Parts: sequence; C-alpha cells; structure tokens
Amino acid sequence: MMEMGNTLEEMDNKKILIVGNGFDLAHNLRTRYSDVLEVFKNWKSFYGSYRNRKTDTEFVEKIADNTQNALESYDSKNLEKLDKLIEKNSWIAYYSGCRAELDLWIDFERELVPVLDIFDFILSADINFEDGSIKFERNSFFKFNCFFSRYFTILNNKIFVRNDYIDSNYGLKKKKLLRDLKNEFLEFIEALEIYFYEFVEKASDVHPISQISKIEPDYIISFNYTHTEKYYGIDNVHHIHGVIRDNLDRGINNMVLGVNDYDNKDFIYFVKYFQRIQKHCGVDYKYFINEPCIFKSSDEFDKEYNDYELYIYGHSLDETDKDVLKFAIGDFDDENKFQMKARKVVIYYYDQQDFELKVINLITLFGRDIVEKNMDDNKIIFIKHMNLKLQYISIKLLIELAGKIVATT
Repeated sequence: MMEMGNTLEEMDNKKILIVGNGFDLAHNLRTRYSDVLEVFKNWKSFYGSYRNRKTDTEFVEKIADNTQNALESYDSKNLEKLDKLIEKNSWIAYYSGCRAELDLWIDFERELVPVLDIFDFILSADINFEDGSIKFERNSFFKFNCFFSRYFTILNNKIFVRNDYIDSNYGLKKKKLLRDLKNEFLEFIEALEIYFYEFVEKASDVHPISQISKIEPDYIISFNYTHTEKYYGIDNVHHIHGVIRDNLDRGINNMVLGVNDYDNKDFIYFVKYFQRIQKHCGVDYKYFINEPCIFKSSDEFDKEYNDYELYIYGHSLDETDKDVLKFAIGDFDDENKFQMKARKVVIYYYDQQDFELKVINLITLFGRDIVEKNMDDNKIIFIKHMNLKLQYISIKLLIELAGKIVATT
C-alpha cells in the first residue's frame, strides 16, 4: 500500500476524482482499444518505416503529429520486442483478425469470453487419443481456427488438438495447455504495455483541462494504465488495474486485463479480480475514501469525520466496475436500505448518448428509485464535458430510460 498524504485539515470535505478511459481521450491520447488494434494491424508498415527512418506513410503520420521527432524518440529495443510479439502471439492474431467491432475496452472483454469457452470445451470433452480429435456442434467455434493454430485446428466439425498437448496414454496435457495459453496472454499484456509506453506516454502535446483543474481533487482513482494525472500535480493516485512502468527494463508488469468473472476456475488467470490480487494492485482507493478529515473545533479538540465530494470523469459507470463504484458512491446495508457515502456525486458526460448510457448504468447499479431520489436531491449531478451548464433529467425521461433495461431493485 502506498503511503498516504497529509491528513486534510480545516476542510469542509475532501474531493475524490474517478477517471476512466474517457479521461485519456479528452486529452487527445490514443487509448481506445481500436487505436491499439490499428497499430498492431499496420505494424509491418510502421516498423518498416521506423527501421528505414522514412515518413512516407499515412499511418505513421496518424500516430504522431511530428512524425520524424516521434520516430527518433522510440526505444528501438522496445519496438523490436513488440515486433516479435506481434509476429507470433495467438492473442494478438485473434484480436487483430476479429471481425467484431472492437472500439472500447469492454469490447475486448466481451470477445475474450468465447476464447475461454472453446478452451473450456476442450478441457472437458472426450478426446480421441489416436488423432487428438474432439467432435463439436457449435458453428461459432470455426472462427478460432486461424488464430489459435498453435493449440488446435478445426476441420469437419472436429477439433484436432496439437500433438504437443496430447499424451497417448493419459490424454490431454491440461496443465501444459493452460500454462502456454496463460503465458501467451501475459505476453499480449506486455505488448499492450509497450504500445502505451511508446505511443501514448511519449505524447508531447498534452495539456490540463481547465474543467478538471477547477475540481482540485485531493485523490484520484484511475481505471487507466497511463500517468495522465501527472499533468495535474496530484500525488495521491491509485491505479485500480495497474499502471505502465516508468522503465520497462525494471520492475514487473502489473497491468490487469481480463474478464470480470468466469465459472471454470482453471481460467482464473484471465479474471480481473484475481489479477488485481496476484499483481499487488492494492486497495488504496478504500483508504482514499475512508481517510477521515480533521476539523478544528471551537473547543480546541480535533474532531474526525468523513465527508467527500465524488467526481467521475470519462468512466462509463458500467457494472463491470461495480465493486469500486458502489464503495465510492454508496450501497445497500444489511437491511437493504441504500446509504449514500459521498456528499454529492458529479458525473461528467460527453453528449446526449453518453449521458443516457451513464443514467442507464446508474439505474442498473442502484435501481430507478435510488437514482431518481438522489438526482432530485441534487446529490447526483450531471455536467457536460467542457461546459459547466448543469443537465437535469426529468422523472419522465428517467422512467423511459429505465424501461430500456431489465428491471432492477
């Protein structure tokens, strides 16, 4: 756990800022998952330009405003390593060739589940020891044929597991298969870290956003891998899902990437909550929220209390992060009564569509009645990005939005 800053004294309340990927995007950083995929898909073109120090491709110009300076700033050792990873990694091949529209990081998580499903199927199926074949009836399996050929091939509704993972006497080498799949996934995460280190962290034209600066947060809880908070001079920062190393030659990659949960615990290494424990990401956000303020009372005795304003910028409020969001905003007690923890919650939105999505996600987390009441009491407030004009929602619209989701209580 990181050391906490000085106790807040003589303050009415503390301010906590939660940021998601929209925070980085607002600083014009290329941190969408689609940005990563674009680099991976066009890697040969870019890497060839880098090695030849040429700047004659449109793609190179897209990833850097000043292309020549950017080419010279890259670490050749990191790019060489990334080149080797892109060339051989099954996960990179899968996501680069995936037909689904992958734009957001939640899209990545959604497309990870079918991969785990087919390997889960392989682990539990009856295998023909002679040829390593497994019969199946799911047409959805066919799309994996080209991307995970290191492990199996698919032909005529049969999965043929590679000989490396079959023992003629004992059947499937389960531990070896899971180990290799996990190690490739870790290499995939390593490739992502190199991308962020070289193509995001080295961005030069980044400036603080006045709307955020005016908040003057005491703490930042970040769901991002980047150090974008450095532009605001905030020291008390907790990266929930790990953070890019300052030097890739030192330390251990602690980036968390995976699914929210998976029933078969053979795949525990692909689950985010386990990775957060395994990679020692910590729970500093809880200390940020629970650390008391000190009030100097008139009777000269210090009094402790916990009172804070919560600001959320660039986070979708999706239920995949419900454990942190509920701890920060509020939750139901043992008698199923909702207890609001923050004095107020200010949520920034980009446009009407983003606003509606955030309202829907709030209703999914807490239920319509809770959201409606706290908005009526001005304890939950929506503010448009770069525009301090408050956006209030009518009860009628709230009910209409609630109808778009499964009823929650």
